[in-house]
Amino acid sequence: MTEPPHPTQLDRPIRQAARVLLLDRDGRVLMFRFVDPVSGSPFWITPGGGLDEGESFEDAARRELREETGLVEGEGLVSHGDTRIGPCVWTRTIDIRYGHKHFRQHERYFPLRLTESQPAIDTAGMMDYEVTDLHEHRWWSAAEIAASDHRFAPSKLSTLLPELLGNPWPSKPLDVGR
Repeated sequence: MTEPPHPTQLDRPIRQAARVLLLDRDGRVLMFRFVDPVSGSPFWITPGGGLDEGESFEDAARRELREETGLVEGEGLVSHGDTRIGPCVWTRTIDIRYGHKHFRQHERYFPLRLTESQPAIDTAGMMDYEVTDLHEHRWWSAAEIAASDHRFAPSKLSTLLPELLGNPWPSKPLDVGR
């Protein structure tokens, strides 16, 4: 039998978020190094963020991609046209703190395969708090993630990523845990 959640976890506001697994031609994933403004604790995350009022997960993924990378996908190429991302392939629910706020975040991950290798990223569309908290970006291979002593979200990214590369998207999303 599992223990019930701690009472403080039940009181946390719920935040819905969309994340993008931006995969370059060589199978690398784009990650941003996030540093918590209170604790100073760093870890690497994919582009993405919370849904705006009335926004779908898919639309939030497209918006976050545009804001955080300057990229828009269309017809299999990086362009400024029609946006087509893959279906939700992963989900996870985590209890997190951002600054002084605690909340439960439900995330959906959407893949996007690029035809370029490590395209230039334009972060000019980021919000002020993102510019402050996202300190750098880098394209990582699964092997580099596995060999690194850095923290990544989701934590099993190095083993999850190879399953997406070179395979069709899964028919239903996988819960990837923390």
